[in-house]
Amino acid sequence: MSNTLFVEHIRHLHSQLNIPPEHGERSSLVLHAEPDNLVLTEPDYYGREQRLTPAAFQAWQKMKAQA
Repeated sequence: MSNTLFVEHIRHLHSQLNIPPEHGERSSLVLHAEPDNLVLTEPDYYGREQRLTPAAFQAWQKMKAQA
């Protein structure tokens, strides 16, 4: 998805959720596009499904193994 389409997609989602258009700028949040390739990981504390990029998931597994 191009950056322009992504920004428009986020604006549309914010509009549906009644999030003001200036929210990102006011909160100093940086907009990052969602990666194309995400893998399922283990559930979080609440049992919710989690996804990471393959590289991030490998790093997470390595960090847990070394802890």
